[in-house]
Amino acid sequence: MDKSKRKLLYVDDEQQNLQGFKIAFYDEYDVLVANSASEALEILPKQDVMVVVSDQRMPGMSGLEMFDVINKKYPDIVCIILTAFADAGAMLQAVNQGGVYRFLLKPWNELELKIAINQAFERNYYKRENRVLMESLKMKNHELSQSNEELMQTSSILKEREIKLKEQNEEYLTINEELTQTIAELEIAKEMAEESDKLKRAFLQNISHEIRTPMNAIVGFSSLLNDSALPQDRISTYTNIIHKSSMQLLGIVSDVLTISAIDTGQEKVILSDIHLLPFLEDLNNIFSSDATQKKLLFSMKHEGVDEQTILKSDRIKLNQIISNLISNAIKYTPEGFVEFGCNIENDQVIIYVKDSGIGISPEHHKLIFERFSRVESEQTIMFSGTGLGLAISKAMVDLLDGRIWVESELGKGSTFKVSFPYNTDANHATPENTSNSKAAGLAGLTILVAEDEYNNYIYLHDTLQSAGIKVLYAENGLEALKCVKNSEHIDMVLMDIRMPVMNGIEATRKIREFDKNIPIVAQTAYASFKEECGDDNLFNGFIIKPMEKKTLLDALGKFLSKS
Repeated sequence: MDKSKRKLLYVDDEQQNLQGFKIAFYDEYDVLVANSASEALEILPKQDVMVVVSDQRMPGMSGLEMFDVINKKYPDIVCIILTAFADAGAMLQAVNQGGVYRFLLKPWNELELKIAINQAFERNYYKRENRVLMESLKMKNHELSQSNEELMQTSSILKEREIKLKEQNEEYLTINEELTQTIAELEIAKEMAEESDKLKRAFLQNISHEIRTPMNAIVGFSSLLNDSALPQDRISTYTNIIHKSSMQLLGIVSDVLTISAIDTGQEKVILSDIHLLPFLEDLNNIFSSDATQKKLLFSMKHEGVDEQTILKSDRIKLNQIISNLISNAIKYTPEGFVEFGCNIENDQVIIYVKDSGIGISPEHHKLIFERFSRVESEQTIMFSGTGLGLAISKAMVDLLDGRIWVESELGKGSTFKVSFPYNTDANHATPENTSNSKAAGLAGLTILVAEDEYNNYIYLHDTLQSAGIKVLYAENGLEALKCVKNSEHIDMVLMDIRMPVMNGIEATRKIREFDKNIPIVAQTAYASFKEECGDDNLFNGFIIKPMEKKTLLDALGKFLSKS
């Protein structure tokens, strides 16, 4: 919806809160503000406001008292209350009575509030649509009633028109049947919408918990690190906890962004030749330590697959699918084994993940692949999760023209399988280099880092310098261009995409005009930058932020070895 049409009124007696709210949501909505309930009620007749967000405790008239007035005069407006003091019982009563759509606690979380506001705009839209539809139906019913009266009068006066009246009556019966069918369909749609809304509310409650849990650890242990007398062993423990919590939070955010990209059609498929055996061996190396920590027997098997077996697919998406299945298997297996592998059957590549874990009841086999759904039981209640992992895997498999299914019984373990079409004529190629240390040989090289965020540069500088690399710095694309032109020797450019003055794509294009051979690797937080760039030959590769040290150095070693 156009921003100018999404009018949002925020009411708060604190000027600082008004400014903060307007800044936070200026790009998303047409934000109006008022510092009192009376001022807000003066604005509403002049503006087509769709959603009102208000503080509860204000002088003169509270937020709930104002909403009572709004609901009587403007029933289409959706109201959200923000409070740090109000009784939770009173708030719930206000919601149940229909005066308030949602109430959120201060200090508000920007993501949570944005989700609530977007849902409120959707609710306003449906309120207006339903009102228009009901008025239309009332008008049609009135017209039908008038027509029936006229037909009855005509029948009593002119009996010779009986045949014509019967024909008209049949026509109106047909219309009535269509209306009845429409009403029935609307009722079904309403039930589906209510069920979807219920699932989304449960999902938002769950994801709020999932986000706050690692954030609590990050904030808490970060504050503890300020103690100058903290022993070194505690510092190491705290930093490990912060790192693990950060990675957990990153996974949650990535899941939400991936679902959003899939829903909006922005998730693109980039095909390449994948050597299956090295691909599986990499996964085995990644997850073996996790399984060992839980004392699980972890193994990889492959039948009819060797170093020359190739699958044409999207490497990133395939890795995400199988990694999610292995991670789930380790997570939901308290003891026993986890086995994964690959075989070829009837021109299909089948990759499976098998475990001796808690298992899944047959009636839940389809449910686990649906959005916002988690199977809650005594066995699963102890495990965290957003309920998006398998839904994302299913969506990714569909994008790759594959199929995913599960074979499982409660308490007897699970076997997840994915299958993809296999071209038997394309299964011969030079095996990939499976060296575990692609970062070898980086010492003594010179790398130019183009990065506008100084904290990100400091991390890259210290990481690269620890590997014996000389680091040059440019804070935007224009400086990077000048540095490449004026420096005698640069082995590689690590180019950020989004920078002021000149972005990374434009800077790289200008560098390619006079130097087509220098390796340039994009570092970006936007996984879809290849589509934005529009030129497969512009960069030698790309690295997605955030980057861990080993991943970064291995990737640079790989790109340099190809250049």
